[in-house]
Amino acid sequence: MELDLRTIAVLSTVLRVLTFVALAAVMRDFPRESREELRYWTLGIGLLATGWMLIAARGHVPDVASVVLGNLALFLGFQSLLFALRAFLRLPVLRWRDAPLPLLQVAVSVVFFWIWPSLTVRVVLGALLVAAVLAESARVLWIHAPRPQPMAYHVIGVSMVVAMLILLVRAVVQMSALGVDHMMQASAMQSLAFTLSNLAPLVSTLGFLLMINERLQRELHRLAIADPLTGLANRRELQRRGDALLLEPGRKVAVVAIDADHFKHINDTRGHEAGDTVLVALADRLRHAARAEDVVARLGGEEFVLLMPDTSLEEAHRRAEALRRDIAETPVVLEDGPLSATVSVGVVERGDAGTLAGLLHAADQAMYAAKAAGRNRVVVAGGGRRPPPQSRSPLAEGSAAWPST
Repeated sequence: MELDLRTIAVLSTVLRVLTFVALAAVMRDFPRESREELRYWTLGIGLLATGWMLIAARGHVPDVASVVLGNLALFLGFQSLLFALRAFLRLPVLRWRDAPLPLLQVAVSVVFFWIWPSLTVRVVLGALLVAAVLAESARVLWIHAPRPQPMAYHVIGVSMVVAMLILLVRAVVQMSALGVDHMMQASAMQSLAFTLSNLAPLVSTLGFLLMINERLQRELHRLAIADPLTGLANRRELQRRGDALLLEPGRKVAVVAIDADHFKHINDTRGHEAGDTVLVALADRLRHAARAEDVVARLGGEEFVLLMPDTSLEEAHRRAEALRRDIAETPVVLEDGPLSATVSVGVVERGDAGTLAGLLHAADQAMYAAKAAGRNRVVVAGGGRRPPPQSRSPLAEGSAAWPST
């Protein structure tokens, strides 16, 4: 059945206007980092609504409005959806090759409507221009989307590809004997092309909102298990993964407690921002030293924990000593100059305590013993203590008195 094309255009305009109003109304409820892509997407839907409104008014408004401005608005609408996808994926939004395309769209409308009138050429070239934008949208999603791709990405990608194929098929049909003589002439291909090309952006809008929601869910999950300053696992995630490891009877598990030396003095003399920089630097060194199966966590303040599965006490001691030495020999770069930081380390193995809480307590006791012995050293629970390489921390140079931590 052949549908009235003007009716399809009017319905498309109404649906897009409603979508535009809904997106504009809820945009402020989204996090600030999601608003740029939402602005581009909302603008795109508004431009598509404007384009279909001008096309539906063909014969009631000047041809320059319905033909030139209408097709330009449609093209800019699809291009704005592409910009939204780039913004969402944190890619450069505007690129030099984007600028000539709208000008080409205007040139096609003007030249082949007034100078060398040809509906077929306008349909074919216009379809190729829009198809290029849709293909770029699908390419951006395919290359830059996370792996595995969430279903929302597939929804947008498939809808973009379907819209592109419909436009290309319509262009091919227009070049055949089945082509139409004017834009609003009813035909099966015209009805199908108008209907599906109108549905694609609406389906894509649902997919785009699902993409934003999926990203927010991932961020909420990350915040629930990670320390916000360092990005390491937080106490809750350490507890979850530690409990899972300790459920396996007989499995070797070592725990290393690490505490920054003289951290209060760093905060007092260099500022809290410098203190945060030191913590981030320590977290990076821990992350670098950890294996894929290890758990690196920040318990709070200046205390960190390294949970080592399948690791003997001797191996844990060796790795802890290498970590201590690496930290001591790698100054932290601050705005007012480098700062040499050291850590006190306690090491314990599963045999010293059966629960994670017991292991953490024993590792803490060993770490406090390292501090009591002069800091910048590794102490093994049960009395294994490594002599310090120097009598004082590098931080203590030129200082007569230090806090106790």
